[in-house]
Parts: sequence; structure tokens; C-alpha cells
Amino acid sequence: MQAISHTEVRARASTVDTLCGLVATVILFVIFVTLNPFSDLGYADPSQSGSEAPTYFVLLFLTIAAGILLKTAGRFTLPILVTRANVALLAWLLAVGVVLSVEPSVSARRFVLALLTFLLAAMLPPLTRGLRHFTGLLLFTAAVVLILSYLGILLAPHLTIHQPGDLVEPELAGKWRGIYGHKNVAAGVMAVFIYTGWFAIRIGQPLAGSAVAVAAFVFLIFSGGKSELALLFVVPMIAALVARARSIWLKAFLALVPLVMLLFLTIGAVVSTAAQAILRALSIDPTFTGRTDIWKYALTAISEHPWRGHGFEAFWFSEALRHSLEGKTKWLAQVATSHNSYIDVALTIGIPGLALTLLAFLVQPLRDFDRALPSPENRVFARYLLVLWLFALYSGTFEAFFFNRVAPMWFVLALAVCGLRCTRLLEVKL
Repeated sequence: MQAISHTEVRARASTVDTLCGLVATVILFVIFVTLNPFSDLGYADPSQSGSEAPTYFVLLFLTIAAGILLKTAGRFTLPILVTRANVALLAWLLAVGVVLSVEPSVSARRFVLALLTFLLAAMLPPLTRGLRHFTGLLLFTAAVVLILSYLGILLAPHLTIHQPGDLVEPELAGKWRGIYGHKNVAAGVMAVFIYTGWFAIRIGQPLAGSAVAVAAFVFLIFSGGKSELALLFVVPMIAALVARARSIWLKAFLALVPLVMLLFLTIGAVVSTAAQAILRALSIDPTFTGRTDIWKYALTAISEHPWRGHGFEAFWFSEALRHSLEGKTKWLAQVATSHNSYIDVALTIGIPGLALTLLAFLVQPLRDFDRALPSPENRVFARYLLVLWLFALYSGTFEAFFFNRVAPMWFVLALAVCGLRCTRLLEVKL
């Protein structure tokens, strides 16, 4: 058998690295640029998607391609995600969320999309050559999204700015949504881009990082995302305190007590007179822009099936819901989500499912951050992921994106959770 020269080995490794970078770029484009940018809200409700066959095909192809390339390169890291918390959650999602769903076929399809998105997020960091390459790809993706969005504002405002003629939520007229179907999605993505720009500055890419952060900040302001704008500044402060805390218990206190307080004020606005009094004293809209009506209905629905829920990603799209609504509640058929990730999880996979979700996506990542390897690269990457993780957890009190198919914020949460696991067990390169 003919021996392979070192030159050929290096050439093959270089080819694999190039292909890994290409797949990573496509993954980011599929998630953040999306497969259907510039939706016209005057003709269709974006929450009611049509055929998802192209999305299945693209995500499945990318997952297989990424897995093969990482296996070839010796960087296949998915086995480190096999923890008791993750396995228990996966088993519950399949056995209860899908099998016992009110719409099993709907739940099964959306479970596949959510799982593929999670796997792509988990494989993104090892597909890159290190932190600078990883950040460069994120900055490039952010630049493309920002350029397309700003060009859309100038050239096609009816496709990038909410209009009075939108079929759903015409009251949002004038708010920027860019290439996305809703201003809240755009606001969340812009906050992530701002954090990414800050991270790029920290690892030696000040010009590109500053440009992306400033452009994303301006867009965030015009999107009207009030909760995202408030969290934009609060989350890094909480992250700084968590990073400096030495005890895991102090880290948990600093990270989670504000989250519990936020949940009390939001969900409590429905069930607690004390929360309502605090909101009035702080001059905060006690309805959270109409969300409390949705939360009341969702909490009632949770009480009907508290242990198993109504089915993974199925409740708001079920025929049973549509037939049960009439008169003043008929508008609920258009909301598509609970506008609160924690309520939505309990609604779809039950209270035990919510508990398992908190173990896998809240408790375990905090432990991983506490035990991140002490190298400078691991620490700086873990700090960035901590900010993304906290932002996702806190913004989840106003939007429902946990397990939500190919939603950008679900990808960001999965990236943060899986990335923190990597910083605990693997050496990160710059």
C-alpha cells in the first residue's frame, strides 16, 4: 500500500477545514438570514407556515454533512452532550410530548426540526478553526442580515417595516422588522449581534465588532423591542457579577433570582395582586402589551393537562383549539405561542417537562460555566456564552422560543448551552 505523504495529509486536512467553514457559514445563513426572508404580512400570517419540506431537507442535509466532516476531522463532540438531564428530557419529549400529543403528527414534525436545529447549534463551534474564525463567521452573518435589513428599509419598506395593513397586529405599524416576520424576532437577533460585536472587540477584532454592534443597536431602537433593549444592558451586568462569584451557589443566586423576580412580575400579573401592585407602582404596563390575556388562557389550559401537556408545539395549532374559540376569544387562534417560553413549555409538555427543561437548560449550563477550563480562551468564550444564555433565559419571559423549530433565539439558546458544555470539557483555541 502506498504511503500518504505529509503534504497530502495537510492538504486533506486543509480541505476538510475549508468544508467545515463552508458548512458553518451555511448553517448561520439558514438560521439568521432564514429560508424565507422579507415576508409580506399583508397577505399571510407568518405564524402559519406552509410546507416545511425544504426546511427539513436543508437542516437534515446540514446535520449529516456537519457530522461527517467533524468525524473526519476528529472533532465530533456530540457525545459530550449525553448527560442524564439531556437524556431524560429527550425521552420525555418523545414519550409524552410527541406520542401523547393532541396532534401527534404535528408534534413529530416539529420535534424533528427542533432537534436538528439543536444539533446544528451544538456542532457549530467545532466546525470552526477557533474563536477568531467562529466570531468572524458570526460577524459576516450579522453584516449580511444588517445590510439586507437596512436595504429593505430603504427600498422595500412594506416588507421590512410593520404596516397598518398587516393581517396580524396592525398596531405595530412603523416598527422595523428587517428581513424577519416580526419586530420581536428582529429585536432579539439584534441584541445577539450587539453581544457578538462586543465579544469580537474582546478577542482583537475591534473595527468589525464595533461596526456590527452600532448598526445592530440602531436597528434595535427602531424595532421598538422594549424588553430586549432593557435586557441588553441588564444582562451583561448580571453576567459580570456571576463571572466574579466564586461559589456555585452565589452564581446561582445572582443569575436566577432576578429571573424568578421577572417571572413573578410577568406571570404574577395574571395571578397575583402583589405583582399587579408592584407593576402599577413602577408605571409598567400591567398587560405587557396584551400578553396577560394570552397567559390567562394558557394557564387555564395547563390546568387541564398539568402532567403531560397538550403536545410538543401542538396546542396553538390544534383543531381542538380552533373549534373551542368563539366570540371575544377567537383572536387567540392567531397568536401561535404563549409569548412566554416557560408557560409554553408547561402548556405543551407538562409541568414535569418544564422541570426537566430547567435541569437541562438552566441548572446544567450554570454548573458547566462554574467548571469551565481555566485557559484564557475558555474563560473568554464561556463569558460570551454566559451572556447569550442569560439573555435567552430572560427574554424567554416575554417570548416563546424554547424548542421552537428553527427560530433564531432557540438556536442561540442551544448554542449557549452546548458551548458552555464544551468550555467545561474541551480546550478552546483562539
